[in-house]
Amino acid sequence: MITLKELRTKRKSVAGIEQLTKALKMVSQTKLLKAQHQWRRAQKEFKAMVSRLEHLRYFDFLTKASLEKKDDVSVEFSDSSFVDSDPKHLIVLASDRGFCGGFNGKIQKEASDCLLRLAQLEHVTIVGKKIVFWAQQEALKYPHIHFEYLYNIQNFSQKEAISWLEEIYKKNSYNDLKGCYVLYMHYINAISQQVELLPLAQNEHRKNIDSGFEESSFFSMKKSVGEYFHNTLPLLLPDSATLLKAWEKMCICKHFISILQEHLVSEHSARMMAMEKAGDNATELLLSLQKQYNYLRQNQITKELVEITVALQSVE
Repeated sequence: MITLKELRTKRKSVAGIEQLTKALKMVSQTKLLKAQHQWRRAQKEFKAMVSRLEHLRYFDFLTKASLEKKDDVSVEFSDSSFVDSDPKHLIVLASDRGFCGGFNGKIQKEASDCLLRLAQLEHVTIVGKKIVFWAQQEALKYPHIHFEYLYNIQNFSQKEAISWLEEIYKKNSYNDLKGCYVLYMHYINAISQQVELLPLAQNEHRKNIDSGFEESSFFSMKKSVGEYFHNTLPLLLPDSATLLKAWEKMCICKHFISILQEHLVSEHSARMMAMEKAGDNATELLLSLQKQYNYLRQNQITKELVEITVALQSVE
């Protein structure tokens, strides 16, 4: 049977766990607010860049179309940069720390399914320390796939992502990022996150942008570029194809940064909820131990009183 000394020791340890989980919850909540602010800002910038990209595509279409007859001008241009292609490069976003429930386990499970399902993969990039050991074991099963390991996802999302994406952009022979897929944790709400596989070079961001976004008047007008800029200063722009390609590249980089920020929001949210549940469990266990401690202590006091009473009666 457990003694009072053992109960006191156990109660102290549970109280320490309760304080630790509360502290981690507060830290995660603070980081979550900061990550949400950065994510909203990245989404806003990405939305503005996509809007400008649509304008550039429209003007590029007008330069290639006949501008003499306005009735012939149409906005039905092809979107060749954001198209689905065979997955060749998979970027798996995880985390560097634990204490976030089944966050990394869900990503690891979905990544295993992707490795089995996507037969044309050539390169896999793992961002985060928690699933590196699993990835090293998986690399033995897929010798034809090159595995790359990146650590410290927080620093990667702030400083190294753009330079790393630039290197990937230059390595591809076709000089773009078609076939590059990102596996990340999509943020739904504070208590729910979902693993998603998203093509990086695809205009799939529409679901993450407010549905109230109004299309620009460029799409409804039937004017040539000369008529639109009539009585204005001349535009000194580079070649339209060069400008369009450069802006598409910047949009892809901003899209990747937005995905990284959303993944960090999901991580901090999952850790905050996990620490809240752990703290509640520790509180319940502490109350249970306190009741058990009071019960044993009262039994011991009662036993001592009975012994004293019996001793006094025997003396009398």
